Amino acid sequence: MRTRSSAWIGRTRRKTWAPVMMAMALSPACGFPEYTFFVEDCENGKDDNLDGLIDCKDPSCQTQYECLSVPPYGWVGPIVVWRGSNTGKNSAPKCADSGHVPDSYDALYDGSNPGVTGTETCPECTCSSASPINAQCESRIDYFQDNFCSTPPVNTPNIGASVGTTCTQLSVPDNSVHYYKVEQPSIVPNSVCSPVAASTTEFPEVVWEKILRPCRPTISTIGDSQLSMRVPDAPFEHIVCVYKVGPTPYSCPSNAYKELNFDYHETLDQRSCTACTCQVKGLNCQASGGYDMTIADYGSARDCSVQPRATMSASSPNCAQFSSDTTYPPYMKLTNTSITPNGTLACSPSQSQFRGAVCAGQTVTFCCDNLQH
Repeated sequence: MRTRSSAWIGRTRRKTWAPVMMAMALSPACGFPEYTFFVEDCENGKDDNLDGLIDCKDPSCQTQYECLSVPPYGWVGPIVVWRGSNTGKNSAPKCADSGHVPDSYDALYDGSNPGVTGTETCPECTCSSASPINAQCESRIDYFQDNFCSTPPVNTPNIGASVGTTCTQLSVPDNSVHYYKVEQPSIVPNSVCSPVAASTTEFPEVVWEKILRPCRPTISTIGDSQLSMRVPDAPFEHIVCVYKVGPTPYSCPSNAYKELNFDYHETLDQRSCTACTCQVKGLNCQASGGYDMTIADYGSARDCSVQPRATMSASSPNCAQFSSDTTYPPYMKLTNTSITPNGTLACSPSQSQFRGAVCAGQTVTFCCDNLQH
């Protein structure tokens, strides 16, 4: 009689292959090692092999991973650190060299006041070869209460504006007589020469006695109060830390991260150079009749197209009365001016100047625990 290869269950006489398939899956004769599909991933915060233990708590992870407490409130971390003497820009190892991620602080420093390895150099300034042409005169008019031009208007102080060859409105109180002062005209070239930095800015490296590089290790979360961290590789220290930033050092928390305490500082590099500028030289403003300029009051004519109500000419800072009894602000226009070159047109550069300093910034307090592995 032929032997049946299937199993029978209950009275329903339904066949099932489940016991047979399970036996095949678990049979060593199939050539699959035990738990082939249930290997613990030590960095994902899950119980992959279903043994009830997660990451650093699982025996398969405990040689390279360690369980940590969640950082106390107000502290940043956990991080791993490298500390050593500062011998230059590459004195500290990079975080990526040991499989870590850079922290928000690339490096922190400690020791005496920071020094530099050389002299700060600002660029030499020159001007482009273009010559300023078609210059025009401009003057500022300020209003005063008295005929000595010493008291600004009581209700509206600091009234004044620059007046050029275009029709310009000045805000002046209505129904009142004011005095104004015409200052020496300044040159406003329509075409200017641009400043050029003929050399580069060079700031030497900042030198401190000691340097610290913080890095973020691989971390996963276990429940609400614990973390799993991969133990850092050399040359990073065999400690795990949290830190807090402030004007002065802090005391370490009492429940965790309390075995070691040390302080480092931010570096505030405030060195800079002033910008290069160019100043036009060799021009002055002169008008026919021996005056530098003539100011005209066109009343309420917004386009300065009517006969001026009054005019005033000045060759030096003078104080004079100007009629302004209209109910509208007067519109001013600079007239009867021409440009006379005074020598050779030239652009004179101003040299860039060094300013600022390097100093210690806020204190960064580190509180750490020794790792067990």
